[in-house]
Amino acid sequence: LLHSFSDDFDDDQDARTIDLVLDTSGRIVVQSAWNAGRVLSRYDELGDLDTSFGVGGRQVVEDANGFSMSRAYIGVDAADRVVVSGWSTDATTVLRRYDDALDEDLPLPNGWTFYEAQAGPVAVDSQGRLLVSLWVGTAADWDVTVARYTTAGSLDTSFGTSGVAAIFDDGNRDRPGPLAVDGQDRVVSALVGTDAGPPYYARDVLVRWLGN
Repeated sequence: LLHSFSDDFDDDQDARTIDLVLDTSGRIVVQSAWNAGRVLSRYDELGDLDTSFGVGGRQVVEDANGFSMSRAYIGVDAADRVVVSGWSTDATTVLRRYDDALDEDLPLPNGWTFYEAQAGPVAVDSQGRLLVSLWVGTAADWDVTVARYTTAGSLDTSFGTSGVAAIFDDGNRDRPGPLAVDGQDRVVSALVGTDAGPPYYARDVLVRWLGN
């Protein structure tokens, strides 16, 4: 252990650390649950808070109406912007990205609401395009869908149908899981195929989507 690394990490705003990602500059972005919300803290490669990020190195994640996040997933895109997906306590699906001077929402496909699509894990391909796993459906049937965005933040209409692709539809309660891209920029996801039943069943599934 490097005891000189991030003495600040005992700060109560880092309580209940959930996950972390590294950007291309070696900076560490940590997501924490704090005061029933979500906070991003960015540290430099020496473990010091990067005060150019957010307020004093921290960014509180909220939806556009100021509600805190119930569930959040994080990633870093090719421009070292921190991407947050998930949903808020106000039942709003959230897809935002942050850097030193940016705080913006990315568009959800098809104008979907929280009750039609909930955002899950994210990944970035070799061309810097952002991919987001979505749990999409109605009360009767939920499927796993992936949306792809250009580096400018718009839906990549060359992907799937108008930027989205349903990669798994088996049971009526299929759920997204970790998302990645392989060396040919094909989508790979570990997810859960399940039915609400009866009969009840669930299984782990590993999917690689070939683009059709």
